[in-house]
Amino acid sequence: MMDSSILDLVGLIIGFSLTLMIFSYIIGDNFLFRIALAVFVGVASGYAAVLIIYNVIWYQLAVPLLTEPANNLLLTIPALLLGIWLLSKGSRRLARLGNPVLAFLVGVGAATALGGAIFGTLLPQFNVSINLLNLQTAPAE
Repeated sequence: MMDSSILDLVGLIIGFSLTLMIFSYIIGDNFLFRIALAVFVGVASGYAAVLIIYNVIWYQLAVPLLTEPANNLLLTIPALLLGIWLLSKGSRRLARLGNPVLAFLVGVGAATALGGAIFGTLLPQFNVSINLLNLQTAPAE
């Protein structure tokens, strides 16, 4: 097994090299920048695919069907239908079938982002600002 300091050094060198490759865009679009961009897109796509397969398809679809198929069949049928309709976007002739599913996904994504921004950022900042005016929490002088 490799020592963690060696792995940290390798990660540092790779990160530094990719950073320099991205900064090479300052001198113009070149092959180093395009290589770094391809690496980043590939790593991000691979990571997202693994997360989707492991957390969504396996634990939300396959495991419930394998453990209790009778109880979970009605819950997984809509997911299977929506997934099949979304796969129809790969065909030019059947692409219209996937448009409502894609619209649903975009709407859910936008609502999630908006809800996260409101409840995770704006409301906590608002509460902290309100507490500044609260006389019960003000320091005694």
